Amino acid sequence: MEYTIVDVRGMIESGTDPFEHVVAAFDRLKAGEEFVLVTPFDPKPLVSFLSRRGAQTSLMQSTPGDVRYRISSTGERYARKSGDSRKNAEGVLDLRGLEPPEPMVLILEAVDRSGPAQPVRAILSRMPGHLIQMLEQRGIPASIEERDEAYFLTVTKP
Repeated sequence: MEYTIVDVRGMIESGTDPFEHVVAAFDRLKAGEEFVLVTPFDPKPLVSFLSRRGAQTSLMQSTPGDVRYRISSTGERYARKSGDSRKNAEGVLDLRGLEPPEPMVLILEAVDRSGPAQPVRAILSRMPGHLIQMLEQRGIPASIEERDEAYFLTVTKP
């Protein structure tokens, strides 16, 4: 069977988060198609996320600096909960308890849907370091406040 290599080591070395690139590669797969993901470390949260989206994954190789997963599509995509279904009465996304990278994905989707100067607010269990970097790369300001063992994030598109 033929497959494409999705080697993200260069992206990671340059400081670019490959999450969106890898998810887009998976979303382009048709039933029975696959690719091999190559990373410098074991991307367990990403592999878990893809599995929850309907991917079949298998570790092919794991050596220092060269980890390879076969990612294949059955053609079925499992629905994720919309971020809107996680909004509390104040319209704040309560993402506590979700495993990475799900909170990041839901926040990015909410930001994409929001209009200029329309804030997206979220409560998280963990400091969203990768998300903050991605937003900075896009020129989207964010503020975060830690209180009561949670992180309160506000993101507003210019």
